Amino acid sequence: CVPLSSENTSPYIPCPNGYQKDPFRTICIHNTPDPKIECKPDEWVWPAKQICIPLVKAWTRLTSPPDGSLFRCPKSWDWDDGLKHCKPRRYEVTAGECDPGYIRDDFQFKCISKSELVSDRGTCDLHQWLWKTGTVSICFPDGGSSSSVSLSLSLALTPTKPNNIECPKYWYWVSSGHCAPPWPKDLGSDCPTYYRWNRERLYCD
Repeated sequence: CVPLSSENTSPYIPCPNGYQKDPFRTICIHNTPDPKIECKPDEWVWPAKQICIPLVKAWTRLTSPPDGSLFRCPKSWDWDDGLKHCKPRRYEVTAGECDPGYIRDDFQFKCISKSELVSDRGTCDLHQWLWKTGTVSICFPDGGSSSSVSLSLSLALTPTKPNNIECPKYWYWVSSGHCAPPWPKDLGSDCPTYYRWNRERLYCD
């Protein structure tokens, strides 16, 4: 869940009657407890997803997200190809701190670079949001528009995306020659298989 305005961001705003706050996600869950999950002796229950996760030795090498991903896993978390997101190794590390320069996305269980996060909407026109990357800051319309042009990128106009280039999941091609996310919630999407994120050009190649 997200607040409707800056006045509603207090962490002390209560949930509706019959619901309680989920300590792992920014949502309210029903007071009725979930059915008890029975895991194998070498597994444990991850409360955030209500699934069984195999126990992993602390010294076992961590599994990183796919090459070209725009995000990292929290500390002591592994990438899971089946779940398509990160997961904690054991209950003690479910808090999952992120590396310096990254912030945790509790909806998608990963760490996103702060340079990719949306900034204050007040710097853009109504129904626009500011996308700040390591190379440029751009005001984009809510939901995106392929006609948006970012002259500050100094890229040649390319109305049609070249065949050898792809955009991250949910992103769209902009006529100024790069990919862009339609909404702040789409920041951190990863590139298709066999493609890597080009931070300078803002597309997957």
